[in-house]
Amino acid sequence: MSVLTFFAHAKYRRLLLTGFSAFILVGAVQAMYGPSFASFQERFGLSTSTVGLLVSLHFIGSLISILSSGFVVLKLGYRTTLSFAIALMALGSLGLALSPTWLLSLGATFFIGLGFGFIDAGMNMLFARSFEEQSAPALNLLNAMFGVGAVLGPLLVALFLPRVPLAFLSYTVIAVIVFFFALGLPNPETRITENTSVQIPWGKFIGFLLIFFFYVMSEIGAASWEATHLAPYYGEARGALYTSLYWAALTVGRFVATPISSFVKAPTLVLLSTFLALIGALAAHNVALAPFAYMFIGFAFAPFFPTGLAWLGQVFPKRIEQLTPIVMATANIGAVISSPVIGWLIDRSSSDAVPTIMSGAAIILLSITTLLWLRTRT
Repeated sequence: MSVLTFFAHAKYRRLLLTGFSAFILVGAVQAMYGPSFASFQERFGLSTSTVGLLVSLHFIGSLISILSSGFVVLKLGYRTTLSFAIALMALGSLGLALSPTWLLSLGATFFIGLGFGFIDAGMNMLFARSFEEQSAPALNLLNAMFGVGAVLGPLLVALFLPRVPLAFLSYTVIAVIVFFFALGLPNPETRITENTSVQIPWGKFIGFLLIFFFYVMSEIGAASWEATHLAPYYGEARGALYTSLYWAALTVGRFVATPISSFVKAPTLVLLSTFLALIGALAAHNVALAPFAYMFIGFAFAPFFPTGLAWLGQVFPKRIEQLTPIVMATANIGAVISSPVIGWLIDRSSSDAVPTIMSGAAIILLSITTLLWLRTRT
């Protein structure tokens, strides 16, 4: 059954529309920070390093809420948790627009981060539980909406420049509208049966932790260090442009993966995604091919995260609310740890080491994914 078929059912239509709107919101706000930095610096007299704390507070808040999302959903249910999360984002964006001090702006960003994490984890879990065996296409389309938001967010800031607070006020209005949609979300049963405590195959779960860790290391590593690799050959401006094309390819890839994931099993699609990304990483060693190779990596990795979550839900259907937040937090830790490690390796060699590092990470990822694919085959 395709996602379009689900739209025909009122039961799913509200969920899909609210989920897509919420993910456009979270994608937009994360992408609004960078274009707003200059405005905050002028408004509060900040240095470049200080204004970057906005992003730090956002991710601290999101990590806290991702880790606690399973517990909160089990206690309050999906509808209350996600409505509260959207309200937090509306409150935070209003704070960024109206805050008279830098400290209050940081607090507002922390609230946005909390809401961001609850939506990111909670909506993925809700889609996995609601669509069950058909969750892969729904999750791919849901996560594609994050990319749509990441494109629209900077455009919203640009629309109101130099009056950036108006951009965040507009965002607040949109978030309030989505909040009222969220009040009608379904609230599926989240209670864990008593005997599931002895049913976790820890080897498989550790496998999921590892593949998400190395996936984020590979995906964010390619996006973060592509410009470093290409700048000596193409210039900094084109290096930055090619990085944006990487993210565009990843977003397009999720739209393409949506119908494919309707008939290709989730484990197989994740394995294929990893294999194709490795081909792209190897091709990036050729400087002439590298810009296209990085785009190919983004396109190849597109279905990995949402389809991987669908796979996790299929293997642990009674543990979605407990295990998904741990897996997502591990993925975030992968991004935090990998960036300085990759930078350290580049410092001790050269920027030409980037595709070699990416290839090594992709080989590890493919190996672990293959083992997990073999262990979860039915």
